[in-house]
Amino acid sequence: MKLSLPIVDGVARAYRLRTEPESILILARGFWRALIAAVLIADLCAIGWGVIILKGALDSIQGTQSSQHTAAPVLDRGMLSETLEAFESRSGRFDALKSSRLPLTDPAR
Repeated sequence: MKLSLPIVDGVARAYRLRTEPESILILARGFWRALIAAVLIADLCAIGWGVIILKGALDSIQGTQSSQHTAAPVLDRGMLSETLEAFESRSGRFDALKSSRLPLTDPAR
């Protein structure tokens, strides 16, 4: 039993008569319509994927911003002086490392 659809019969007839200009025009139009449809589907998929990624990024930003609104711990005088001393010691370590550079040889020589 052969299934006969008008569109299949039309394409088969156009392919059989592909040396005729009218048949080539039918095949060319079908090819370009299929190509444009494939590009549109690919574009829609790319846009959908971009929306999903953007929504995930925005949701993660919202999650981090809500957790950042917690109150900072209150510093008393002792904690403040310890924090300032830590900054000063860090600055001193940085200056010591900056002044005591290791002699590096040029690898090109």
